[in-house]
Amino acid sequence: MPTTINMIYWVQAQKASKALGWDVLLVYSQWQLESSNFSSNNLKQNNNLAGQTWTPSLPLAMKGTARPAKEGGYYVKYTEASQGYIDFVNHNPRYGKVGTGKIAEDQARILANAGWAGSTQKDYDNYYNNLCALIKQNRALMPQPAPKPVTPPPAPKPVYDTVGTGDTFWSFAKQYNTTIDAIQKLNPGVDPTKLRMGQKIRIK
Repeated sequence: MPTTINMIYWVQAQKASKALGWDVLLVYSQWQLESSNFSSNNLKQNNNLAGQTWTPSLPLAMKGTARPAKEGGYYVKYTEASQGYIDFVNHNPRYGKVGTGKIAEDQARILANAGWAGSTQKDYDNYYNNLCALIKQNRALMPQPAPKPVTPPPAPKPVYDTVGTGDTFWSFAKQYNTTIDAIQKLNPGVDPTKLRMGQKIRIK
């Protein structure tokens, strides 16, 4: 059963998913991985998931808590987690193809190989495996959106023509790229040998 904290970040992840075109399971699971299950101080105090650094070009209100002493500076403080995540992704073109994956696991592979964590293929594979484990867990745990209803295509409008001089089922079939049999099935009460001038014939 998801906790209140889980649901708060699930809702936030849905916002980021919609903005980026990424699977919500990928977004949520990555947040969970990056923040040690939503417990990191940077997330709780700054809504900052990717470690962005505040600069004087940003509003003072976005100046968050101090980074570790060896790094210096301050984190960016965001209004909500989705804001910081979207900001980070949009400023890093290397993640531009993540949304092309069909499912969360496909997108996780693209994200990992783009170098989100580490610099070697082994690093990428480890990150991918950890992310996929969380995706699998969350697929069973978190509420999934209802499948979109499939709307059947509208039925084609019937096509009619009027019998003129020399018209036959054969001439209509040739004109409309159909067959005599198809026209006969659409006009069961019509004798093709006794067509009358001005008679209305269904073609399709």
